[in-house]
Amino acid sequence: MTQKAEAMDAATLSGGPADRSMTWGVRAARLMGWASFGLAAAFVAAPGRIARTFGLEGKENLIRAFGAQEVVAGIGALSVDSTPAMWGRAAGDVVHIGTLATGLRASDPDQRRNTAIGLGAL
Repeated sequence: MTQKAEAMDAATLSGGPADRSMTWGVRAARLMGWASFGLAAAFVAAPGRIARTFGLEGKENLIRAFGAQEVVAGIGALSVDSTPAMWGRAAGDVVHIGTLATGLRASDPDQRRNTAIGLGAL
């Protein structure tokens, strides 16, 4: 078993005492993995509401697809070698920013404001 694999044994995945032995990079990847699952849940459960909030009406299926992408990113981020998944997540964020930026053209000023806030959060 590799050193990296040993760091991600069952105790680590369960949040047990081995968590103290993880590097900050592994901890950050795990946090991003769980955050991906949270985003995925929102994207899949409420694509219409997200679309309306950010002036992206008609892009509900794209938002659902973003949910699937977040699930894949989350699984990868929680894997033994999370580096490829983290790069994939960064690429996905670039796509999310591009899509969200289209909301700046919304006719509703509240949607434009929400979009600007969302872009700031990314």
